[in-house]
Parts: sequence; structure tokens; C-alpha cells
Amino acid sequence: MSKNMRAHRKIHLQEAGVKTFHKAGVYTYRVPLNQKSLKIQIWGAGGGSGHLKNQGHGEGTGGSFVECVVDVFPGEELTVTVGDGGKKGQYGNGHDRGIGIGGKPGGGDGFSKYVQWACGGGGGFSCIQRNAPTGGLELVVLAAGGGGGAHPLFTEETGGASGDQKEGGSGGGPEDMIVSGDVYATGRGQNGKAFQGGNGSLIGGGGGGGFFGGGGGGFIPGFAGRGGRGSNYVFSLSDDSEKEKEEKKKKEDEKKREFSRVARDVVSEHANSMQPAGMSRKPPKAIGAFVWDELEMLAGTGGKSSPKACYDGACGAVRIICRQSRRGKWWM
Repeated sequence: MSKNMRAHRKIHLQEAGVKTFHKAGVYTYRVPLNQKSLKIQIWGAGGGSGHLKNQGHGEGTGGSFVECVVDVFPGEELTVTVGDGGKKGQYGNGHDRGIGIGGKPGGGDGFSKYVQWACGGGGGFSCIQRNAPTGGLELVVLAAGGGGGAHPLFTEETGGASGDQKEGGSGGGPEDMIVSGDVYATGRGQNGKAFQGGNGSLIGGGGGGGFFGGGGGGFIPGFAGRGGRGSNYVFSLSDDSEKEKEEKKKKEDEKKREFSRVARDVVSEHANSMQPAGMSRKPPKAIGAFVWDELEMLAGTGGKSSPKACYDGACGAVRIICRQSRRGKWWM
């Protein structure tokens, strides 16, 4: 009996020290009064899937992952955003485009003008923001969404490129292919840009949202490209020169445990399939439209696909982990 009580108490304390957000939306997290640093694990949303009906099918790409440790003020309020999964591809009718809506925030739309094609929307990014010293909100960490799926036999020419730390991914498809005067009827997908994935072309998956979004998928006859993923971000020294990094690190070491806005112990991963990145950190299950609607898929999973059906991608997730007060270890 006493053994069961100890186990129950341990679970209760762990739940009190770990807060998980795994339903798409915007939340406020108040830092506990006994905490001066937090471990953050964050997953972007998965892209929706697409296919060529009764033939090839393409899964949505899983969301990216970031883990880091950040210093905080006790009682500080953080703004937590959980990205929504990209929606499954929809068929066009020859005149109107079918739209696989991109997940918010930042997921690009997947487009298809024809009755046999469906292309998924890109996944939205997840992020944490805090009040900046100069006012407004400051980005602390961001995990990118995965690209929307289209056709499994896409070529490098048609697939949208991934975003990086300086610019969005380029849209897939040939630059000189113009099907009509309609800007959405070219063979080339839209380029990604800051915090926004590009839309697909005449037929193409949407780019994933991110610090810089992924490019939209392009099209050549017989092939439709999936969208590229977005890029991750952490508030760190990554943009400084090596000399500046050394100087700042030295100052950080000298300050010991004084407050720093720079993230540390950073892990950044990207998915290469429908499975989300960061699997070793055990992502939680995604939540659907209601808080009790726990889905049978992990947060950040790309939409599965078959020759007969397409599926939405899963929302992302944010896990905030506190230290144990006694010995300073993390609860997870």
C-alpha cells in the first residue's frame, strides 16, 4: 500500500513540474515562483497528405523539434503557441482549385486544379515568446512545421526547398513554366518567407511554417512536388562570429548563474518522413478539436496517405519542464 502511495505521489509531483500544451492554440504560461530556469521541448505541426487518386500517394512531413534551457524570472508570463496541422489535400474540378489549407501559424496552402490530384497544406510552427526589454514580444524558441504531401515520385525540381536561418525555401518547379496568366496556375510554387511557408503551384503541397518558411511544391506534367519544411530558431549566439561567441561565452561564465536571455543546451532536429523529429524525447499525443479528444497519433506527425484517401497532419506540442526544488534535477 505504502509503495503504491509513493508511486502515486511521484506521478503527481512530476505532473506539477511538467506542463504540456498539445492542442493547437495560443496560451499563457506563468513561471512558478520557485523557478529561475526552464527546459523547453517543442514540436512543430505535421503537414497534410496528398495523392494522385488510386495511384501514387504522398505523406505529409513531420514537424521539427527543438529542446533548450532558458533563464526566466519567477512569475514571468510566457506566450505559448502550438501550431495546427496542415489539412489534407482537396480535389479541384478543372476550374476551381482544391485547397489543402495550411496550418496556422505559417503553413502554406496546397493546391490542385484537377479532379484526380490532392495536395496537402504545410504544418504550422510552434513557438514561445516573452516580453522584450524594449517592449512587445521577443521570440525565444520556434519549431518549424512540416511540408504538405503531394506525389511520392516528385523530383528535386518539383519539391519545395526548406527554409534556413536567412531566407525562405525556394518554390519547386521550373521557373519558365506558365500554364496561364493566373499567378496560381504556374508550374512553380511560391517561395517561403519570414514565418510563412509558400503556397503550392497549379498542383503542389504547401510549405511548412517556420522562422523562415519552406517553399511550396511545384508541378511538371505527371509530377507534383511536396512542400518544403520551415526552419527552427532559438535565441542564441548562432549569428555571431566565433570571436564574439567566445567573448560572450566568457562573460556568461563569469556571470555564473546571473540571468541570461541566451538559450543553452540546444538540440535542433528536422523530420525526414511523416514521423515527427525528436522521437527520443517522447512527444505527447496530439489533441483534436476538444481537450478530451486525444488522437491516436503523436504531436507533429504528418498526415498519412493512401491511393484512396488523404489525412490531416497532427498539431504540434510544447512541453515546459521545471527543476526539482531539492537537488536541481529536471522532472523529465
